[in-house]
Amino acid sequence: MVPEQKMQKPDRNVLEAQSPQADRAVNVTISREGLESLQNGGKARTYEGVVKQKESIVQASKSIGAGYGYRLSEEAGKLKGQRDNGGAYSLLDRAADYVRAYGNLYDEIVQGYKDGTAECYMEDENSETGFRKMTLDEELAGLDKAFRKMADGAGV
Repeated sequence: MVPEQKMQKPDRNVLEAQSPQADRAVNVTISREGLESLQNGGKARTYEGVVKQKESIVQASKSIGAGYGYRLSEEAGKLKGQRDNGGAYSLLDRAADYVRAYGNLYDEIVQGYKDGTAECYMEDENSETGFRKMTLDEELAGLDKAFRKMADGAGV
């Protein structure tokens, strides 16, 4: 004899998927919001979400000089790691590494514009999207600014 089962009225906001095999039956419940999120590639696209995303991009674009400073420090750190002078790391060594790091990044930026692979954006109130692609001169100016800031801070 089969036990009696209670039939529940389905909730219109919830869809259920059941496995056809009763012995391995698994019920999965996905809310309407969850289904909509899955249909949007897992990303809920609300007005508030778009505004928040734009604000984070704006914040990142405002700190572009800090980005070049970070890249300079990272490159100089790599160069320091390649040194094997057996002695102390002097101020002269540090200055030389930063100059080489600047040259490496300068070449990388110029090459990126020649290849068409450079894509760095900045805020632009007159642009339809609020951003525009930076020019080679603007990127090099950002690198120069970061280098000058590093040199001033190091007393070089």
